[in-house]
Amino acid sequence: MNRWETLANLANQSCLGIFGSTVSYRPALRNHPELAEALFTVVGIFTEKNIHITLMGAGTNGLDTIVPQPTLELRLSDLTFLPLVGDEVTVDGLLYKVVEVQPDGRGMVLLTLARKQELS
Repeated sequence: MNRWETLANLANQSCLGIFGSTVSYRPALRNHPELAEALFTVVGIFTEKNIHITLMGAGTNGLDTIVPQPTLELRLSDLTFLPLVGDEVTVDGLLYKVVEVQPDGRGMVLLTLARKQELS
């Protein structure tokens, strides 16, 4: 590991230690059948920011709205597999589905999530 990778790893560890919280991660059976939907406990940084979108065209004809966009940032080395679209994450008792996976090239991955309605 070169000096830059070592420093990036230390920065990732510090950020997870300060801002991270424990979450449950369950890979989808179709993504990782060898894991049989096992449940993994990892530390990640959960954020639910709002994003502005325009529906049905731009300009004065469009319909503007603000929607929540939950994300979770994880260290790839904390999982034994690559996170994929369709996996599930439980944060503070709420269930989310992974809808986008963005590795950062420095050992972390940003997961875009969508709130999943649980069946009663």
